[in-house]
Amino acid sequence: MMQAEKKSVPELRFPEFTSCFENTLMGTIYPQIRNGFVGTATPFYCESGIQYVQGRNVKSGEIQNNGFVSITQNFHDKCAKSQLKTDDILMVQSGHVGECAVVTEDFNNANCHALLVLTPKKNAVDSRFYVSYFYSPLGRQKIHIIKTGNTVAHILSSDLKKVTVPLPTLPEQQKIADFLTAVDARISQLIQKKALLEDYKKGLMQQLFSQTLRFKDDNGNDFPEWEEIEFEQIAAKSKTKHNPAKSDQDWPCVELESLSQNTGKLLETFSSSSQKSIKNKFSVGEVLFGKLRPYLKKFLHADFDGVCSSEIWVLTGKSVSNEFLYQLIQTHHFHQAANVSSGSKMPRSDWGFLASFPFQYPSTLPEQRKIADCLSALDRRIESLATRISLTQEFKKGLLQKMFV
Repeated sequence: MMQAEKKSVPELRFPEFTSCFENTLMGTIYPQIRNGFVGTATPFYCESGIQYVQGRNVKSGEIQNNGFVSITQNFHDKCAKSQLKTDDILMVQSGHVGECAVVTEDFNNANCHALLVLTPKKNAVDSRFYVSYFYSPLGRQKIHIIKTGNTVAHILSSDLKKVTVPLPTLPEQQKIADFLTAVDARISQLIQKKALLEDYKKGLMQQLFSQTLRFKDDNGNDFPEWEEIEFEQIAAKSKTKHNPAKSDQDWPCVELESLSQNTGKLLETFSSSSQKSIKNKFSVGEVLFGKLRPYLKKFLHADFDGVCSSEIWVLTGKSVSNEFLYQLIQTHHFHQAANVSSGSKMPRSDWGFLASFPFQYPSTLPEQRKIADCLSALDRRIESLATRISLTQEFKKGLLQKMFV
């Protein structure tokens, strides 16, 4: 008989369900909670064989192909307790504890390493519901409580069995799981669409800047052939400084950590009045590029006046528009030059090298504008998708907050 402690009602639920949630122990509805194989399996790896799921493969509610390995049939047979069945739950028990996923048919009869394997009571639960539960704020709190270890966190199967979880009726579990699965599918579709659009932009940039693809002017005629000049003739590096200690003006301050990698997105700004070091001053329209660890590809097209870290170049177009310059610094050709750096532990782009590096460019502003407008339009579509992904993810977080008790 299932052990119930109390009954409760979630804040948000489907209208056809009115009964209270019972609460029970995890070990009651998942009577088999066992440790997967925990020894070294390296000698048993093989090029082809049985899939072997590890902790790194379990993330965000899915079993992901982050470098699957295979094991021999002989090793698989010896580790029967590690073998997986459809509808089992896999949970990471060391490190990123609590990451979990339902075993789908694709992984039926696979094997696993250093994971907890939860086998459900037949026809009693929908494992998708409980994976969602453990990603909810309440479920994460339950996992946090049973974590042990100072250096590397881990959880024990014996402790997980004692965790109290909600137990709605099976039809309600399935309804909730179906709905959340649909939300996840929508998020995945948006992420895939964004990735495809980003790949399309990369390909288009390569064609445009290699001149494989050319625009026509407004009369349908060819633009002049591109010219080759050094980068210092294309753009200038600003030398305007700002000393926070000697100024009462409080500017928004952009640090390297303010910039996301390879997206042109601003994550946050700081108050310049709280800074102590000398900063570079920038104005609306200028282009910022992080010279420290240039391989991180941190850049920004500023839409406000402010200051930034001295590890960030402030660039202004000389023979090109700033809009075109912003696209130019995202090209492979630019990054080749920017990544010729000095220093090993803290590599920095070498302005002297970049300044003399040759670039081909369209000499007419109309062609520059057509290229910049085309790529900027793609940037806006990518940013729109990023916003929709973020909003949908926030929507799901709200559901996880309100659908579980």
